[in-house]
Amino acid sequence: MPAPSLSIALFFCLRPPLFVIDVRNLSLASTINNGANAAFTLPPRLDAAVENLDAQTLALVRSTLDTQAVALSLLTQRFEQVLNVMEVDPPTDLSSANSSAPEHIEIDGQAMDIVYPLQPQPDDTIVLPGRYEDNVFYAVYQEINHLTRPELQDLCKQYSLATQGNKVVMKERLTGFSENKIRWQCLLPNARRSHRGVRQGGITKVKSKPATLAQSKTKKAKASTQRRGVMMGFGPDTPLSAQVFAAERSKDTRTVEQKNDLLRWAKDFCNSHPYVPREELARRRKAREEEKQRQKMSDSTLVSESIRSMAEEIARLNNRIEALVLERSGQPQISHNTSFVPSQPPPQLSHNESLAASQPPPQLSHNGSLAASHPPLQLPHNPLLFPSHPPPQPPHNPSVVPSQLPTVSSVQPAPVAYPSAASTLASTATDKLVIGHGVVLEYNYHQDVNEPPVISFAGRISRLSRVWDDEHTSWDPVDCGNNLLEIKGTAIALRYWQEVFRGRKGSTIWSRLKKTWTEWRYVAEHYHERGPEPFWQEFSVGNDRLPWSTIANRLRVIRDKQEQQLVERAKAEYGDQFGKIFVNNRGVKLTAQSAIARRYLEELSKRS
Repeated sequence: MPAPSLSIALFFCLRPPLFVIDVRNLSLASTINNGANAAFTLPPRLDAAVENLDAQTLALVRSTLDTQAVALSLLTQRFEQVLNVMEVDPPTDLSSANSSAPEHIEIDGQAMDIVYPLQPQPDDTIVLPGRYEDNVFYAVYQEINHLTRPELQDLCKQYSLATQGNKVVMKERLTGFSENKIRWQCLLPNARRSHRGVRQGGITKVKSKPATLAQSKTKKAKASTQRRGVMMGFGPDTPLSAQVFAAERSKDTRTVEQKNDLLRWAKDFCNSHPYVPREELARRRKAREEEKQRQKMSDSTLVSESIRSMAEEIARLNNRIEALVLERSGQPQISHNTSFVPSQPPPQLSHNESLAASQPPPQLSHNGSLAASHPPLQLPHNPLLFPSHPPPQPPHNPSVVPSQLPTVSSVQPAPVAYPSAASTLASTATDKLVIGHGVVLEYNYHQDVNEPPVISFAGRISRLSRVWDDEHTSWDPVDCGNNLLEIKGTAIALRYWQEVFRGRKGSTIWSRLKKTWTEWRYVAEHYHERGPEPFWQEFSVGNDRLPWSTIANRLRVIRDKQEQQLVERAKAEYGDQFGKIFVNNRGVKLTAQSAIARRYLEELSKRS
């Protein structure tokens, strides 16, 4: 559609002459061009007309031109509004009007279309892509020789080029981009895939291998997917695609009945799975733990009963063996419930008679019936228990009444010792600790040891001396046991805390106590070595005692010097054997000064 045009005639009535300025074919496509044309053609026409005009007439002409310019602007705006109402496409800009036909080029097998401007390319310019429309690049001419470095950087950023280097480098970079037009395609956005809506099943790809006749194995759904299907009311064989709500893109196409069914299902699900508060969950968890504890107690009761029955059986067998041994050795067997002592040994019984006599009397079982007697116990031959030569036969004395002789059946079994609670706890003791005066304390760390309290001996060093060593004369077991640490009723001095808490898996007690315990050790040992008065004379300034931190730091320096002296003595004494003796449990040479000094003292104690 050609651009509409408008003819406008301007009439100026001037005295004495009358002249007309006629500006025709004013294209609304460009107001700037119309104004430029008018400004170009108006001065020659006015030169001859205004030569003889006075100042008043010139002022009138000027005001008239201003008025006509305002009217022309208003008319242009009104005409554009009419075009918009009529839905007439506005004219394209001048660059498209001045462009040539697209030029099709092909570089390295890639084709592209470029439209160049109609004007010839000026000197000192390069061709760059202006815009991209309808698969066509519209080229523009860009002058780069007079651009500054920031302007060149902005131009490189516009075309996604690097901005490093000086002006010469960036000009070469822009020139190369202009000459290699196939690189213009890197400015295009990547291809995007539009949304295709809900699809049934996955995307089917063409397989290179021919499909076999055997049916493919159906993949089993995950457990969470199966639970979701049960909650939603679907069968176990319902495919996942059928479980997705039927919604196409963002538009809900479900019917009112389907929505009501979903709401009804949600209501039933909420009724069948009510909300459980956290307090109720905690109460249920506690009840389950108590039930497990009761089950464990019942299991322990069964184990105790089994142990008790086994102890009874072992005791009964021991009594039978003892009776047989006494019978074979020919010694009299004294009843536990009589004080009769025979004047002569009992007559020799045969082997079968002795076995019969050694059987215990029948006992009542738990249900009140008589328990069957056990079969004779066959013992292996032992020359110590059963000598090969017969025992000496006593002389026959008819005055001795056989009924007065004690019989084997009069031997009663010894009372059975059942395991008590104390013995059960003792059997679970897994740790041993040697405390003062060589006393060995057996205990279970997880059952008998409590976490020690957080304590500080700053300003109370005298108390530290009373609870550090249980072999010292100032030892206070009451304070240590009631306020610090006690294991099975025994107060544990601070010097043993390292053995109690170090190396416990899953416990962080020793990691917190290690540094503090080391300071306690330095202070307590120095206090016991020097005594109270010399100690405070050493760590006092005038009448003021030094604080704990200062005392601990000074003792650490003293200890380091002592350890350094011990290390030097050890190296001088052992010489070449130093690296073989001073090693850890894995055979690695000791490097820590404290470890070497401790090992050297151990070696000295062994030699002494």
